Order: sequence, then C-alpha cells, then structure tokens
Amino acid sequence: MEEALAQLYRKLTSQGMTEKDEDKALALKDFMLKLHRARAGSSESSTSSFDDDAQKNGTLDILTVCGNVTRRHADLLQNQKAENTTAVSKRKSKKIQRMESSSSTMNEEWKHMFGSLEEDREKRKMSPKISRKVEPTTPIKGNPPTTPGNQSMVQPSLTMSMSQLQANVEGTPPITAGVSRQDKAPIQNRISQCKLELRNLVYEKREQYAVDCMAQTLTETALWESKPVPNNWKPKGVLVAHLHEHRAAVNRIQVSDDHQFFATCSSDGSVKIWDGSKIEGKSITNRSRQTYAKQGGQIKCLLFCDNSHSVASASDNGSIHVFSVETGSNRISVLHTEHVDVSEHGLVVDMSYFDTGSQSILVYATVHGHMIGWDLRAPRVAWTLRNDSKHGLITSFSVHHLQSWLALGTSSGTHVCWDMRFQLPITTITHPTGARVRHILAHPFEQSKILSSVQGNNEVSEWDMETGDRQRVLWASTAPPLSTTQTSNHSVSGMYLGVTDNNNFLLTAGSDMRVRYWDLIDSTKSRIVVGAANDPVNQPATVSYRSKIIESTEVIQELYGKPKSSTVHEDIPRWGPDAPSQGHHDMITDINVYQTTQCFIVTSSRDGVVKVWK
Repeated sequence: MEEALAQLYRKLTSQGMTEKDEDKALALKDFMLKLHRARAGSSESSTSSFDDDAQKNGTLDILTVCGNVTRRHADLLQNQKAENTTAVSKRKSKKIQRMESSSSTMNEEWKHMFGSLEEDREKRKMSPKISRKVEPTTPIKGNPPTTPGNQSMVQPSLTMSMSQLQANVEGTPPITAGVSRQDKAPIQNRISQCKLELRNLVYEKREQYAVDCMAQTLTETALWESKPVPNNWKPKGVLVAHLHEHRAAVNRIQVSDDHQFFATCSSDGSVKIWDGSKIEGKSITNRSRQTYAKQGGQIKCLLFCDNSHSVASASDNGSIHVFSVETGSNRISVLHTEHVDVSEHGLVVDMSYFDTGSQSILVYATVHGHMIGWDLRAPRVAWTLRNDSKHGLITSFSVHHLQSWLALGTSSGTHVCWDMRFQLPITTITHPTGARVRHILAHPFEQSKILSSVQGNNEVSEWDMETGDRQRVLWASTAPPLSTTQTSNHSVSGMYLGVTDNNNFLLTAGSDMRVRYWDLIDSTKSRIVVGAANDPVNQPATVSYRSKIIESTEVIQELYGKPKSSTVHEDIPRWGPDAPSQGHHDMITDINVYQTTQCFIVTSSRDGVVKVWK
C-alpha cells in the first residue's frame, strides 16, 4: 500500500471506521467516483479516455475532459443608443401585438366602418407615398420662405379626426374646419329630476343655515353686550369727568343696556344714576341724575334688570330692593323687596340677572354657599343651589349669557362650575396657591372658559373649566411669574372683557390704582392706560410686556425698566404750579365701559370718587 493511502487508512481507522463501514464505502464506490468527476468538471463519458498512468500520476488534461471551454462575459457599459433602439422596438412590437389582438376580436360592424389592421397595411403597401404640394405663401417672420429646394423639409400634416375618418369610410363629405359652431349639434347634459331637486334642496338648506348662524351670532352678541366697542378702539387715558358725590367707597359700577346711563352703589347706602350723554358735549354736567337712599346699610351689589327699566341693589343688612328707573322723570318707585336671613344664608356677595323667556331670574350668592334664583315675575324663589362649604366662602360668580352654566369662586381659591339645566356641580378647579378669588368673568364666545382674578401679584388667570387647564396668566408684578412663594399685595378687583372682530382685550384695575389694557392677541401692545396718583409724572417708568410659556401656560408679564432721565432743571424757575395728578388716590374697586358718541371708561375707588376716561 502506498504511503498516502496508508496514512488515509490510519486516519479513518483512528476516527472509528470498522469493517462494516469499509464494506459500505466499497458498495458506494461508483457513486463516489461519479460525484468526484462531477465536482472536478469532468463528464462520465470522458472517464474511459483516462489512462492508468495519468490517473496514477494525478494529472488531468482539461481539453480531453471538458472539450471546448465556453467563455461567459457581460458588457457592463452598453451603448445608450442601442438601448434606446431596443426599447423602442420592444414598444412597437408590443403595440403591434395589441393592435393585432384587438383587430382579431373586433366586431364585424366596426371592421366595416373603420377597417381592420391587415387592410390598412395592404393599403399602405399598395398606395404610393403621399406628397403635398406646398404653395408659396408670404413668408412668416423668423421662418425662411418655402422654395423647391427646401420643400422636402416641410412635413405634411396627416392628422385626421374621427368624424373625417368615418366620413371617408361611409362616403359622406367630411366636416371642414370652416363650419361654424352654431351648425354643430349642441351637447345636452341630462340630469335626473330627483338629483336636480336634491341639489336645489342642498343649496336652499345651506343658505338657510348661514342665515341662522348669523342670527344666532347677533343674538348671542346682543345678550352679552348690546353695544360692543368699535374695532381697533384704543383708550387714551384722558380724564373727562371727576365725579365725587358719594361719601364712602364705591363698590360697583353697572351700565344700562342702551348705554344711556350708568349706576353706582356705595357704602354710604346710596345708589346714584348718572346720565352718560351729559358727560360730554355742550350740555355737560357732573351731577347725578337720580339717587336712591331708602334701603339702608352698605350697598355691596348692583345690576340692571328688565332691559334696564329697573335696578336691583343688595345691602349688608340682608335686604334686596328692585326699583324702577324712568327716563322721562326723576321719580323712583320700589317694585320688589326681598329680605335674606343673614344668620342662615349670610350676606349677599354678588348678583346676576338673566331672562329665560318665561322667567325673569335674579340670582344672588351668599357667604354661606347659597345661590338663590329669585323670579321677579312671580315673585318667588325659583330654585336654590347649595355649594359645599369645604370649598370655602363664595366671593364672586358669573352666569354664562347662554344660561347653561355658571362658575363661582371662593375664598380658598376654588372654582366650581355648575350645570344650570340639571342644577348639579360639574367640575372643581383650585388655584395652585389657594389664593382668594376676587372677581370672575365668563368668556362670552369661548365655551367653558372663565377669567379669574385672585389675591396677590395682580394675577388674572384664564381657566378652561372643561379640561381644568390654566391656559393664560396676566402677571403685573415684580415677583417671578407663577411664583408660589414670592407675592405682592396688589390684586385686581375690577375687569372688563372686550371682544371685537379684530381684537380681544381686557381692562383691569385694582389696588395699585392703575388701569391696564391687556391685548390678548398681541401682548406687546398691552400698556398702562391710567397711572396711579403717586406715580411720578416727570419720570415715567418704561413698561413693556412679554409673552412666554411656563409649564404649558402662556404668561403675559409686565416688565419694568429704568426711569427716563428728567430734562427739567431745578435752577430754572417754573411758570406755575404742577398739574394735579389725574389718577386715583385710593384703590380702584370696579371698572366698566359705556359709549354714546364715543367709548368711555368708568372707574370707581374706595374714597368715593368716580372718574370717566376716554
């Protein structure tokens, strides 16, 4: 045995090959040799040509084993023109195949009218080439004239319309291009009668819906504000009137629906009616038109009822009086009186009025958490709501002008929303600092939104009662925005919300004796309309406003800059005394807006002064 085979045998034996395995390998001898030849690239027929010497030496003749070697290759860069011509020829062949298949399945009548593909090919082969003689015409500017030399360059137009093709087949004269449009048959669009009626009904309903939406918008605007402020109205802060008839703090200011007069109530126990048209013009007067002082106590709340024909006032002695206001005379007659049990319900803190059509409801809230609806037409108590005492004492509330819900604020910073249809509380929102709610306004056009002023930092927050989110905060304080530890003592006690087509704004006034104009669309346009009496006149502070997002809440912050340098020198003598300050000397308790020929701002203060601005 050769050394190579002996070594292979020893290796197989060491790996566990026995005599049975050797017999199996010998039985598969032919298959193993065939597999070896296939792997080596040899064919079975060429095995006979191997001689024994060559097999023993281990040499292979490739030519004898494989014959001619086939060379396989592919050109990576193919000519672009060849590809284009190949693609075009393929598309033409496919188009011809589709035409042939369509002509084979064509109806006999269509073949009679337009002919088949084979007939067209035969006609093209039999007929000579079409040549059109181009008559010499006036040369077009930019193109060379037609000459016999370049006549072959002109391509004749062979396009033919379907009508001309059908006319040629049927033998009728074709329709030329000179035929007028009137001679052609008009195209008729046929629409079923039911579809036409449905379309007209849809148009009619759309117009009716647009009219209803406009009427609803006008009605809602009239319910909220009978005379909205004009577009782009900007108060200038010019003092028009200084009214000082009250001997104590003025608590509320209310404007009539027709804006002809406004009313004020004071802690001196009197209610005064002022004629708004006589504040300006030639017949100007600074005296009140009517005074009602028969109720007693301190008048805390005031509002107009029955389309401004009557006024309702609430005193701290538990009495509520409703008296008429006649435009033609100065006589005042009491229409209704109601006495609230102070020991059981507490003092009246706020009032509101709305008319449901069947009822004329005067709603008043008491300190102990009662909200009572008093029907002035009955007169009797229509309904009573009891707020949970754990939320705190009621300080203010507001009824939405659609009469579907109301929101109230308490001394512990809790806002509670009530459903007036089912007379049930819906949701409760608490201020992060638990600050006392000073005043609440329901947004007229954005459902479920309220504006709430709380104690400290002159803060006014816009809450969404549906989601419970605080979406916007007006911050007129030197403390860091939304700070829960650093607070200032100033707060907003009066607010007026104005909504126009171009702008939404909020007028605020409070304990710092300033009137601010907040632009809710563009915060940079916000400003201080009227400053306090103790603000320096010759050194006004530069105030700017900036809007930023803090904890997913938009915060409009009032920023104070360095005061401007004074240009007045002490050595130069003055020509007269300094002009007295026009601002309030005490905290502002309420603010409102009315208009006659122009818009005016009315503010009241704790020292009994009422000022009118424009």
